[in-house]
Amino acid sequence: MMWLLLAVTIGSEVFATSMLRAAGSDDAVAMAGLGMVNLAETT
Repeated sequence: MMWLLLAVTIGSEVFATSMLRAAGSDDAVAMAGLGMVNLAETT
C-alpha cells in the first residue's frame, strides 16, 4: 500500500512540474503546484 501512495505522490510532482513549465514558471503557479504536492502527500 505504501508503494501506491509513493507512486501517486511522484505522479503529482511530475504533473505539477509539467504544469509549471507550461505556465512559464510563474511564482503563483509554483506555489499552487507545491500545495498540490503537499495535499497529495498528506491524504
